Amino acid sequence: MVEAATGRCTVFLAPPGAGKTTELKRLVAASGPRARRVSLGSPGSEDWLLDAIGQAVGAITAPGDAASDVLAPLLALDSVDETSLTVSGLIEFVEQTADGLPEGCRLILACRSAGWLSAVEDVLREKVGDVNVFVLEPLTSDDVARYARSAGLREEAFVDALSAAGAIELATSPHTLSLLVDEYMAADGTLPASQVDLFARSCRRLVTEPRRPQDPEVATDVERLLTAAGWIATLSVFSGRPLVTLSDVTGPDHLAAIDCAPAVAAKDFADVLRTALFATADDGRLVFAHQTVVEFLAAEHLVATGLPLKRLGVLLDEHGGRLAPQVQAVAAWLVAIAPQRFEALLDDDPEAFVRSGVELRDPRYRKVLVGRLLDLAQRHELVGFSGLDLTGLAYEGIEQRLLAVLNDPASTADACYLAVRLARTNGLASMNDALVDVAASDSRPVVVRAAAGHGAMELVAPTPGSRLTELAGPGRRPSGDEDELFGIGLRALLRSGASPASLLARLTPTENPDLYGTYRSFLTVDLPSAYGSSDLPIEEIRSSLAWAADLERDIPVRGPRKSGLVGEIPVLCDAILVAGLRRLDDPAVRDLTAELLAVRARQHVNLLRHRTTRLPQIADQPRRELLLTLQYRKASAALVWKLRQIGLLEADDFVPLLARAVAAATDDEAREWQPWLTATFNPDRPDHSTALRDMSTDTPLLREAARLLLEPPRDDAEPDFQDEADAEIPFSADEDLRSRLVSSLELAPEQAFHTFCYWANFRSGPAGHWESYDVDVQEMPGWKLLGEQERRAATDAAVRYLETANSNGYDLLGTEQFNTGAFSAARALVLLSNRGATFTLDNSRWRFWAPALIRGPYTSADDRRLLPVLGWAYKHARAELLDSAERELRGRVGFGQFTLWRLAPVLTTEAAPWLERLVEDEAIDRSAASVALERLVELDPSRALEVLQRQLGRGDTGRVRWLAATTLRVAGSKAWPLLRILLTSDKLMASAVIGDIAESHTFDSQQLTEQQLAELWELSNELFPPSGDPMVRGVHVVSRRESVTEFRNRLLPALAERGTLAAVETLRQLSERNPDDTGLRRLIAIARRARARASWRPLPPAQVIGLLTQPHRRGAITGLSAAVLVGVGVVIGALAAGVIWGRDGYEAGGWTVAIVMSLLGLIAALGLIRPSSRSGTSRAGSPSRRAVLASAGIVAAAAVASVGIVALVQSKGGDPKRDEGPQPGVSSAVPSGTAAATPSVSPGLNPTGGNEPTAASTATLLPSPAPDRVGRAAEGG
Repeated sequence: MVEAATGRCTVFLAPPGAGKTTELKRLVAASGPRARRVSLGSPGSEDWLLDAIGQAVGAITAPGDAASDVLAPLLALDSVDETSLTVSGLIEFVEQTADGLPEGCRLILACRSAGWLSAVEDVLREKVGDVNVFVLEPLTSDDVARYARSAGLREEAFVDALSAAGAIELATSPHTLSLLVDEYMAADGTLPASQVDLFARSCRRLVTEPRRPQDPEVATDVERLLTAAGWIATLSVFSGRPLVTLSDVTGPDHLAAIDCAPAVAAKDFADVLRTALFATADDGRLVFAHQTVVEFLAAEHLVATGLPLKRLGVLLDEHGGRLAPQVQAVAAWLVAIAPQRFEALLDDDPEAFVRSGVELRDPRYRKVLVGRLLDLAQRHELVGFSGLDLTGLAYEGIEQRLLAVLNDPASTADACYLAVRLARTNGLASMNDALVDVAASDSRPVVVRAAAGHGAMELVAPTPGSRLTELAGPGRRPSGDEDELFGIGLRALLRSGASPASLLARLTPTENPDLYGTYRSFLTVDLPSAYGSSDLPIEEIRSSLAWAADLERDIPVRGPRKSGLVGEIPVLCDAILVAGLRRLDDPAVRDLTAELLAVRARQHVNLLRHRTTRLPQIADQPRRELLLTLQYRKASAALVWKLRQIGLLEADDFVPLLARAVAAATDDEAREWQPWLTATFNPDRPDHSTALRDMSTDTPLLREAARLLLEPPRDDAEPDFQDEADAEIPFSADEDLRSRLVSSLELAPEQAFHTFCYWANFRSGPAGHWESYDVDVQEMPGWKLLGEQERRAATDAAVRYLETANSNGYDLLGTEQFNTGAFSAARALVLLSNRGATFTLDNSRWRFWAPALIRGPYTSADDRRLLPVLGWAYKHARAELLDSAERELRGRVGFGQFTLWRLAPVLTTEAAPWLERLVEDEAIDRSAASVALERLVELDPSRALEVLQRQLGRGDTGRVRWLAATTLRVAGSKAWPLLRILLTSDKLMASAVIGDIAESHTFDSQQLTEQQLAELWELSNELFPPSGDPMVRGVHVVSRRESVTEFRNRLLPALAERGTLAAVETLRQLSERNPDDTGLRRLIAIARRARARASWRPLPPAQVIGLLTQPHRRGAITGLSAAVLVGVGVVIGALAAGVIWGRDGYEAGGWTVAIVMSLLGLIAALGLIRPSSRSGTSRAGSPSRRAVLASAGIVAAAAVASVGIVALVQSKGGDPKRDEGPQPGVSSAVPSGTAAATPSVSPGLNPTGGNEPTAASTATLLPSPAPDRVGRAAEGG
């Protein structure tokens, strides 16, 4: 981590238990006193966290000794995923932290992979620029063995114990590996077989050990201590307080004994804090030994309490079926410990369980988890495939489930990709043929085919003739596949036994040079590695060297070096060269190697083209034969020196080469040896000098070479400054310059400070005059030579200069020139501001100096320094300052916006009319007018919108488009209603405005509401559809259309990351309007996850205790929902009884309903009915199939029971006259069923139009009696 954290900003991501905090602590410790770590895992407010950051930054930027200044200051933010801030709050917090980061300070963030937000990364890239994101990889088998060895264990025995317990996967995490080693040592070589058993055993062991070795033995009541630890862990997680303290002082980020009462007794609290479950944190406070321990203990405690799912939902605070990242691990532990009770959590958020890193041992629930993941992928709702660790999810029959997905034509690309990854990560070799079929299918998406090809090669080694090799066959390379499939085919050929040399002829330039995909990996890793084999046949090396030399002859001597294939494979070409250097014993290889080296020298490229290439160990004899071969080929002097540079030519070669040179027959031959001798001669070696002196030859050239080599080198003469340049260096020492500065302060008031500023720009020594127009005198070289008394004199001279000088540069406003005397006045004011000097200047003098603050050699770096000075001038000479600024704007068309940018922050509402006039004045260029409008929006939004509306009435001009873009960028939601009408009605203007906003790169999506942001995206997507996005590769100038593409593609992800309910709903509506855009469904899933994170709030410890201690009953009556279902069933039964027995049935049914409802009310009053647990109910709100069947069963049973009761009443109390005929008082002429057949009319309404009730309406107020009940109905009439 120390080596990785060298950039300006570094992000480390890893699953739980991967050692992020441990590594971060080591990094901070290794970085010395100028490094601080701040944990965000506390419930403190944003201001509280910013204050902690401020203290840390102050500590790391404080002046220190020279040793502490070697490393750049470092600020490490730990536990980003555990923060209690909302999503928007976290983004704003990171933005403020990045803004306040001192220059040169490094920023490190550590976060769980599942909790990292892309919006946070976007802010970091915008504010910091250089952001490197690293993912901590799992431990390898070698890492596990080394750790066991360092702990004093026999690594073979430990690894065997891991295999026997089936705990190999557990050892890939640093924290669980540490626990495994401790358990192995404590339990005489036995290991738990599951993650749950491991943590349970480890917690029981840790609670019996003292926190510090010097502490006394802890209490032996293990269960009592574990119960206390479970309570503290639960309160820590759900109240967001990671620290605990033995003191009585409460705080927002720690738990005290009083916070845990009455659930934990004070003695239990103190006893458990003395155990090894806790470690020392800071300020005398403690923290659990590891975050995963806290989460496990909390889950174990929740299981032990028997808390119903509904009440657990209050703690988990899930929204839309998504669990907040802060509590995902606890939920995963609940499933792992008691899967029967908490299976519904798998239905709700399977992705959260996978990201938690918690192991699921029961195959039945693995099946459920895999099924839910595939369902999410089928609906395009599975987010972040690359971050999902899918190992350990295999179960009996998973192959059939995955094959069904791959063979189903209706399966989405996401579902197929997930099925391929499940097969690959779980080592399902039986699926190799299916994966090969997918990779070879032209109808599948490239991303799925590539994943299947990689998986097939990992599961089963390719054989000659494998269908995977056909992907690299002649004519099989499709265009636009980004080289993935072609690379897979080549890799399959190489792994199936094809010779490396046979593959060289198949190589072509990459389709996408910006993508480091499979093909690029093959060119830079796989194929070069093949040339590192010692078993490579000599014929292979010969043909490869010839191929490389022919290829590199095409490297252009001038112009771009990286062109075509030769520019993309320096690693491969170097590997071929190194292979040749290993086999220099073969004459043909030696000649070909020499030719390749000569080609590189002629093409002016390095002999070793890639910076990581290293020469092999070469014996002296073959190496010198290569050198002689090159000399025979008349190697150039440049090649000779390059050979010396890379180590192929050594000092030890001088004497043998000299012996060859002496044998030269002619001067020309001797001349060819001279660079070889010069490059290898070392005057400090006696054997070299002796060999030269003993050289006996009459060759003049060699005698001259010997003379030059033996002559001692002449020391360079000291530089002579007595020339014309010396006139520009008036000071030979600091004291001379300081004397000139002090004497300048003694001049007349109107000259002293101006002259002082001139000399302050000098420095002593050869550097001479420092041509600088820095407005801050304190940054000039001369100022640093002065003592405090002399600096006070300079400050006094600045005040006198402002009072007496008479040149303000007014006549140069709007020109390219400036007045140095006026600039000195600006320097005087800045000096007074920076030193906090107290002075009084007459308003007339402020009015006089106003132009000096407008026209000068100012840069953007001066804006902050001039701001307080401009504020003074605006207060004392507003009219003159604005007049000078306007004169500058009108004179310097195209550059006036810089002046206005500098002035805008001090303008108040009094300047609104002036700004309005600038916006509407056509003589003011559009850039300056936009700056004026931007400030007007900030001062008076309604007035700015009125100005814009008047401008819009002028028609579609470039100026109007520019102003509209500025207003939308600054005013946001306030301006959108006005601009939306304009942009939707004028597509040409809309295109221009969106283009201007995109190119400004300053649009803040938070300025718009969720609905407005969606409308802007729809407009952008309509005007600039993805089908028209430019295909760009390599280094290039970013076009306007490319900026628009990036702008459009950022809008909806920014919306999804807001974490609001409105964002989820807005994206859902967009998806309904664009059903073919599967990316929108994925964004909805992201929005739901952000919503869960943003909505989660830590609860006060007292509330957590109340939720866990509130009694809950489990019995025949399972809850309020069951009571409601019984009531529904009884009512349905009463209606059925009415249909069967008429009015008597209704009466009996009504009495049954009344009795049942009365009983339920009485039971509820006694507290026997409570809200039930939601077992069998999806947390997303949709009931499971089992819940539906159970509810239907309760209703049906109640209905049948109700009908049965009525039937019993009818059989016991039926009318004895039921068989008699018509009764007196009722006309027998009325046929049965007449009343029932009468049209239904509401009481009191006459169907003929009157208001009097009719006979028919009266008759149908009640259901018509059956014929044998007519008499009774009449009697009751």
